[in-house]
Amino acid sequence: MAAALLAAVSLGEIATSAPAASQTVNRVPLRQSVMGSVWGNTQLSFEERCAVLQRIGFMGLDLPRADQVPILRDYGLAPALMTGTGTRFQDGLIRRELHDMFEDAFTRE
Repeated sequence: MAAALLAAVSLGEIATSAPAASQTVNRVPLRQSVMGSVWGNTQLSFEERCAVLQRIGFMGLDLPRADQVPILRDYGLAPALMTGTGTRFQDGLIRRELHDMFEDAFTRE
């Protein structure tokens, strides 16, 4: 009986400490980036894609080419990932058979 009473009190404390449905919850905007491959075969230019990403609230783009980074910055976007080797995702580190090719680029100072 005492255990049931303690459980009821504990559950009551949990329920009263949870925010009520009518209370305002402060939400933080998502800070997401997106892979360039999500565009498929679109005819939009890179700059037009950046404008769309900025408008819908994305923060960056994954794996842009080095020459695309200034355009990203013009739209308030950031490169979320960079290959460091000048490759694309498809011919980058996901390909084990190409790892030897990248060693110099990764160890160069």
